[in-house]
Amino acid sequence: MIWDMDFSPQHATLWLAQPSGAQILSGRIVGWETSGERPVPVVAYLDDDGMLDTIDTPAPGAVWIGDSRAEVVESVRRRER
Repeated sequence: MIWDMDFSPQHATLWLAQPSGAQILSGRIVGWETSGERPVPVVAYLDDDGMLDTIDTPAPGAVWIGDSRAEVVESVRRRER
């Protein structure tokens, strides 16, 4: 469960996006899970309308991190072409 972890908040705004099948998941990094060997981002994922969908860690695989949601989503789109 996501709440059973060591957590460090992310104070500066960072966004994360990753491909997931035919769609792109994106959200704001709200903190870092620090109980493992290296920190893992904890992401507040948003739906297409910008509303909160879920809070979770990203699935294994490539992710893009940047200063804006548009920037990271466009990075995934470029990579997927």
